[in-house]
Amino acid sequence: VVNHKESTGDLIVFPLMLAMIIGRIGCFLTGIYEETYGIPTDSIFGMNLGDQYLRHPVALYEIGFLIILWICLKYIQKLKRH
Repeated sequence: VVNHKESTGDLIVFPLMLAMIIGRIGCFLTGIYEETYGIPTDSIFGMNLGDQYLRHPVALYEIGFLIILWICLKYIQKLKRH
């Protein structure tokens, strides 16, 4: 029996988040051909992704969310260290 002092699932959180960020960069660079583009909008956040419509850049939203989540989790990890 191995005594782990931390959850082994915790070890893959940050590499998985990095992989998701890299994947979303690819989605964004592919534009409207990826099928993960956002809905048309009149918002100031709208971007022309190559089809004459301003669309929500959903991939960029997710990248931003993942970066904020990364920072929050690192902060929590620092507080919870024993």
